[in-house]
Amino acid sequence: MDVFSSNQMRESDRYTIQDLGVPSILLMEQAGGESYKVIKNLYDKGHKVAIICGSGNNGGDGYVIARRLILADYDVTIFQLNDPVSEDAIYHYEIVKKFDVDILDLEHFQSNDCDVVIDCLFGTGLSRDILDDLAINIDEINKVDHIVSIDISSGVCSDSGDIRGACIEANHTIVLQFYKRGHFLYPGSSVSGELHLVDIGVYKSPKMDTTIQLMNDLKMKLPKRNPWSHKGMNGRVLVIGGLKGKLGALHFASLASSHSGTGLVFTGTSRQAMVQLQISVPEVMGVELSEFDEYLDITRIQEALDIDADFVILGPGLGRHEWTKEFVREFCRLCSSPILLDADALHAFETETQMFEILSKRSAQTILTPHLGEFSDMLKMNMSEVDKNRIELLSYCSHETKSTIILKDSTTLICRDDQIFMHSKPNSVLAKGGSGDVLSGLIASFFVQGMTEQESSIQGVLIHSLGADVMKSKYGEHGGSPLRLIDSIGTLMKDSSLS
Repeated sequence: MDVFSSNQMRESDRYTIQDLGVPSILLMEQAGGESYKVIKNLYDKGHKVAIICGSGNNGGDGYVIARRLILADYDVTIFQLNDPVSEDAIYHYEIVKKFDVDILDLEHFQSNDCDVVIDCLFGTGLSRDILDDLAINIDEINKVDHIVSIDISSGVCSDSGDIRGACIEANHTIVLQFYKRGHFLYPGSSVSGELHLVDIGVYKSPKMDTTIQLMNDLKMKLPKRNPWSHKGMNGRVLVIGGLKGKLGALHFASLASSHSGTGLVFTGTSRQAMVQLQISVPEVMGVELSEFDEYLDITRIQEALDIDADFVILGPGLGRHEWTKEFVREFCRLCSSPILLDADALHAFETETQMFEILSKRSAQTILTPHLGEFSDMLKMNMSEVDKNRIELLSYCSHETKSTIILKDSTTLICRDDQIFMHSKPNSVLAKGGSGDVLSGLIASFFVQGMTEQESSIQGVLIHSLGADVMKSKYGEHGGSPLRLIDSIGTLMKDSSLS
């Protein structure tokens, strides 16, 4: 399922209207007609409906919806921000004026005069902040219990999900033809309500650059197991980290990898941590990479390389000592196995240029799994700027590092060059330390069991999310933990294997 930017939507509109010759006025009729069908299914004729129209094409859709509802005997009032200015909107406005309907200025809107609001103020082309009197009007609209936005909640940037000063807080959004980024990126996702995708006859332009692929509807897929296999045939994973005060991160990543099918799991850590880990996770083997608990010893890199791992997770609980950062950089230069860099390892590069140079020269696959704060630190940029431009920066960074990047958030993005997958299934039960370490372990395990870099990344994110759903159903929204998540993922994988 495609997720479009505003530019991609404009290009598809242009292609449909200019290249294919579909009249724009027909598309507006179709948009309003399909929206009317959804609204009719949501609310019966007993509701008083207020339709809020802007001056552009989104407002034009509102005039079509108003006409359809009036013809179906709904009690409708139209409120205008301004008179329509687009040719198509003017056409439909002139038609609806001929019906018995009140058309009032938006300043006269009162929330207690209606049961349902249809938001047709702004579409994907909003280019300014909503301030002053209009912000006050929107606050009044948001007092209504039932709000339906057409295409996107007015006030939400369709590209970044940012709120432009004030916004409509919808219970439902009727999405015209293609999903927009702002439907899934926070905070826009929090004011979109339930999404209803409708076909209005717009065609995807062949000239358009790559779109984001929504992976919410993808099916869970596990690595195939050979019943005659032995441990050496199911992969070797090395997890490096777990220094002073952060042994838990190493524990969770190692255990997740082992419990999702990896044949042999090794850990690289300090002498003290290795002793503790042998007690807490006895199925995991260890290699000592430092006599001290504060940092890794760069002179012992070869001992880690000698494990001959099929995949290395570098970073869980690693710490940020300068000697450890030097270890990470040198290990990335020398290791010929695929590497996943997570957590503290993502802070090991002194400059963006240094990161690009080291990672782009690696001969094997590299996967980076930052959250938004870590991604900002990687690029040495302000987090608010990264947040607004995350998709473009993600593609840029992936291209420069020749890496797959998994940007972890309530909506997670998986990017390799210009190919981006989006998983939008927010679940606060994952908002706890250690959840990301479990994800790293899953991805490593799936990779060494035969999945590709892309497959292991996608299935790791998907199964991590589905496992969180299982955990939430067992322990509630507040009762999650990394160990419970690993157990829940095991239950999920068992049930999937049996079915």
